[in-house]
Amino acid sequence: WPRGGGVTSVPAESKLISMPKGDEIEYTRPEKLSETGEMMERALTAVANALIEGEGKLTEWDNKVGDGDCGVTFKRGAIGIQQDIKNYPLNSVSDTLTALAKTVAKSMGGTSGVLHR
Repeated sequence: WPRGGGVTSVPAESKLISMPKGDEIEYTRPEKLSETGEMMERALTAVANALIEGEGKLTEWDNKVGDGDCGVTFKRGAIGIQQDIKNYPLNSVSDTLTALAKTVAKSMGGTSGVLHR
C-alpha cells in the first residue's frame, strides 16, 4: 500500500476459514419471497444504491489515505449486486450471503474482491 498498513504478517494463532468457491452453484430466485426474502432484497438494494451514490465521497476519502480507487471499486460491486440480485435465493439468508460473496468477488476485483471471497 502506498501509505502502509502496518500489517507485515498474520499471527501464528490465526486460522484461515475455507469458504466454498460457489462457482459451480447456480442460484435461483424463489417464485414468492418470504418476509425474510423481501427484507433481504430491500436491504441489499439500499446498500447497492448507497454505494453508487457515495462513489465520489468514498474516492475522496480514499485519495487521502489510500490509492483512490475505493469509490470506483465499491460502485462496481454495487452494480454487480443490482444485476445479480434477480437470481439470489433471497428466502435463505445464508445462501443469499454466499451468492452475494460470489457477486462481490467477480465484480470488484483487486484486493477487495479477494477479501470478500
